[in-house]
Formats: sequence, C-alpha cells, structure tokens
Amino acid sequence: NVCFAALTIAAASAGQAASVKEVFEKYNLLGTFAWTCSQPANDDNNWYYVNRAIDADHVQRDHMIGPTTRAAAAILDKATESKPNEIAIEGTIDGQRFAGIWVIEKARMLQWETTLAGKKTIDKGHLTKTGLPMPWLNRCDAPATQK
Repeated sequence: NVCFAALTIAAASAGQAASVKEVFEKYNLLGTFAWTCSQPANDDNNWYYVNRAIDADHVQRDHMIGPTTRAAAAILDKATESKPNEIAIEGTIDGQRFAGIWVIEKARMLQWETTLAGKKTIDKGHLTKTGLPMPWLNRCDAPATQK
C-alpha cells in the first residue's frame, strides 16, 4: 500500500503543469525589461515592464511609462510553454481578461500576440491599431554573461 501511495503521488506530480512562477523562472522573465534599457521609461518610445512573482500561481507585470509612473498592472495567472522559446500567457489587466503569446530569446522577449477582452491588439508581432512592429523587450538586469 505504501508503494502504491508513493506511485500515485509521483504520477500526480508528474502530470502537474509548471506553475506561472516556474515558467517565468525557466525563461528568465522575472525582472525588468525595456525597449532601450539605457534610456528612461516614457510613454512615447520606451516602455518598461517589471515582472515579479506574487506567489507560485501569479506574476504581476507593471507597464511603466515613467520612472515612477505605472500605466497598467497585469496579473498573470496562466503561463505555459506552447513550443520551445514561446509561452502562452493569460491574466487580467484593469479587470479585463487577456491572453497572449511571447517569443523568448536569450535576454529578450517579443509580444507576438495579445487579445484583450476578446479583441486582438497585437498580431504576428505588430500592433493591430497602427500596424507598427512591436519592439523587442530587452532584459535590463541581465547578467553580463547573457548580454
């Protein structure tokens, strides 16, 4: 019986998906990201994002448009690896559900797709409103070995 219980627990553990925090840690996505890390955050041409784990199942993502000015805060409650170097995320922002796909490289990430409240706002790496490409978000606090 002890052996059966151990096998049951092991099987249940193996079947569990990685937590949001684990996915973010695997891809080194906790920390600060910006279009240009050497320049201050601003709303026109240099957005910053700060990702921090609240607990195993939630990551807060602050969209910064100034050194102390937050444009929005998102709470991500789902993150799964959709294919190598790509994750699917879901959460809420300003009370509305959103889902997205991020492409991840060594020390940067690209918002490839986003749907907010049922409306696609980013498609194939371009803003749907303007057609402009989304800039890569570079990890600002990347260790020297990753730059």
